[in-house]
Amino acid sequence: MKEELIGKAGFSSTYERDRLNKLIDLVIEECLNAVDQTPIHCAYTTHDLGVVECTIQKSLDTITEKFNLRQRISNERIVGREISTKDR
Repeated sequence: MKEELIGKAGFSSTYERDRLNKLIDLVIEECLNAVDQTPIHCAYTTHDLGVVECTIQKSLDTITEKFNLRQRISNERIVGREISTKDR
């Protein structure tokens, strides 16, 4: 997938592949962190919280698999956070 992105961006095969791969890894890691930090304030019940947590975890897994990344050290989210009481 990384090579495909490098080609789509128009870089030649002689360009610094290691640095491009590192850049892609850094961007992917930032994306994973953004998904991992997704707010759960819309979860008003334990069922909602379970759905939100599952969706976030599946998103992390999908991104990790899509880019053939080794499993992140902490690809498991901390579950059991408090349910939002905002806007009730």
